[in-house]
Amino acid sequence: MEKSKVHVGLSFVFYCALILMLGQIRIFVVYTASVLLHEAAHFFVARRLGYRVERIVMSVFGGAMYGEYDSMNRSDEIKIAIAGPIANLAVVVFLYALWWAIPVVYNVSYDIAQANLALAFINLLPCYTLDGGRILASLAEHKSRSKAIKLTKLLSFILGGILFAAFVLLCILRMPNFTLGIFAFFVVINGMMTVDSEMYERVMYGSFIKDKIMKGLEVKTIAVGLNTPLITAYKKLSRNYCYFFVVIDENGKKITELSADTLEKQIYLLSPSATFGQLLAKKS
Repeated sequence: MEKSKVHVGLSFVFYCALILMLGQIRIFVVYTASVLLHEAAHFFVARRLGYRVERIVMSVFGGAMYGEYDSMNRSDEIKIAIAGPIANLAVVVFLYALWWAIPVVYNVSYDIAQANLALAFINLLPCYTLDGGRILASLAEHKSRSKAIKLTKLLSFILGGILFAAFVLLCILRMPNFTLGIFAFFVVINGMMTVDSEMYERVMYGSFIKDKIMKGLEVKTIAVGLNTPLITAYKKLSRNYCYFFVVIDENGKKITELSADTLEKQIYLLSPSATFGQLLAKKS
């Protein structure tokens, strides 16, 4: 399996540079760690569900995962999108419990809780490409995916406009909050982003093999049991080989043989957690 590459987006560089200019080195370290945790949660769930992530771009709101993708079911997108905020909220809950048990750690961990709570809250806003916008788009996908995305983009402009108006009002009242102004700016910019290639969707193994098979590929055969989850076999796929999966029973006798292309189609139609036994039962 290929390793994913991590890139730093312009918005993240800008925000971190601003923090460093203000001399808030501790905030820089805490916020960066919180963003990494947020994106690691997305990555972990995506891989568990059978999606290959080739590139991660960190942004001020978290990050975006890129790859060469075809399609994704609604349930998986929601699971991946919600994973980041849940990870951040888990840190907050843990720290609140820790404060109750050991109050002395409050002063050294307050910034950590604040950064994770802010990341979770911001990402749950119904604005594309934030996690909340992805979830809303997925929930409304049965009507029209494109219309759902347009709605979340519109919400981004509305929310950004409201926040910027609040920033201007505070400036007039001589109580400027530049963090609010910067946040409003990024919400609007986020809504203007094109996201066609940004969705973290299931990689179609067959599309790579069709291109490489003409040059010749080594064949690999992998034995699996009836209780083996499809996702376990799927994770063994590499673009450098042509795979076949031999399903054997508890006595070690061959039941049938499946190609990687068949596995890939069935894992999408069924579920990554489905077993080869369930796959064969469905086919019969």
